Amino acid sequence: MTKLQNSNELLELIENRKETFVTKMTLSGSYIYIIKYISMIELLKKLLGIRPKINFQAFIKQGATVVDVRTPAEFNQGHLSGAINLPLQTLASNLTHLKKDQMIITCCASGMRSNAAKRLLKNHGFLNVHNGGTWISLR
Repeated sequence: MTKLQNSNELLELIENRKETFVTKMTLSGSYIYIIKYISMIELLKKLLGIRPKINFQAFIKQGATVVDVRTPAEFNQGHLSGAINLPLQTLASNLTHLKKDQMIITCCASGMRSNAAKRLLKNHGFLNVHNGGTWISLR
């Protein structure tokens, strides 16, 4: 709980925390009590799964490895130039094809398998892994 002496302090608090949403205020005598406040922007980002925009093309130009986790048949129908095909079903047994210190971008047809691949890689000690979503979006 934050105790403020006057309305100017409240305005200063809100100005310094533009993203702050005051959920409840009460006026008691000359004091304003802010019972609870939360960062609405951060809450909305968390609820909606919004992350900062990542420039995957820049990462690829810097040497990131693109791992396409679709099946070989899907991969052969079209893929990002330079991507390696390690299907999600066999990824755990093919981790030796990857270096733990390299940047890895996973991709697939919809973003679902690439997210599972990202989690699998992180669980195996790969630290710099990003879910690139669909392979088409990486072109």
